[in-house]
Amino acid sequence: MHKGKGAKYRKSWGIAAAALLLSLLAPEAVQAETSGSITVLLEEGISPEGIRFSCTKIGSIVQGSYLLDASFQKTGLDLNEIKTSAEMRDAAEQLAALAVGGTVAAPDAEGIAKFENLEQGLYLLNAESTGSYQTADAALAAIPSWEETLGAMTYDITVVPKFKSWEPEKMTLFDTGYSSRLAGCAGGAGAAAVLLVLLNRRRAVKK
Repeated sequence: MHKGKGAKYRKSWGIAAAALLLSLLAPEAVQAETSGSITVLLEEGISPEGIRFSCTKIGSIVQGSYLLDASFQKTGLDLNEIKTSAEMRDAAEQLAALAVGGTVAAPDAEGIAKFENLEQGLYLLNAESTGSYQTADAALAAIPSWEETLGAMTYDITVVPKFKSWEPEKMTLFDTGYSSRLAGCAGGAGAAAVLLVLLNRRRAVKK
């Protein structure tokens, strides 16, 4: 999976992530009428089966700064003050808790999902479903973002979500202690039944 064209995306991810952070730190003048796109790329080894992503516009670019939409301002976040990738990740998780709706897309067989014809602004990428026994971090993407290799703003953004796997817990119907107590109860009930049968037989013999 992800050979050829995908390899190019993987190579540019480190640059793209840094570019997004730089864009949040220092928004620049943009071309007002230019739309853009966001490509979500699964890392190699992640199966696209059962995975869905949502893309929700959560903010705008106003006079060179990012402004959250009214429904997200209750978080108290100021994205223009973000200085580290960890702060950006935490902000994305807080915003994801309030996100409703958005456009949903599923990755194709190559692990690529694309959201196109997006107006300028700030977007939240969130996993609506992640398949079996894995979760994915929410991510922020700005259109446009700074592209270091071009030395200019780019309107076509690539996001590689970070997945985390977990093992399901093994479940049993009863714990050992409970099973032992059940066995004890069953044994006691059986002994009582045998004793009752013996008593009845003695009474029958006496008659």
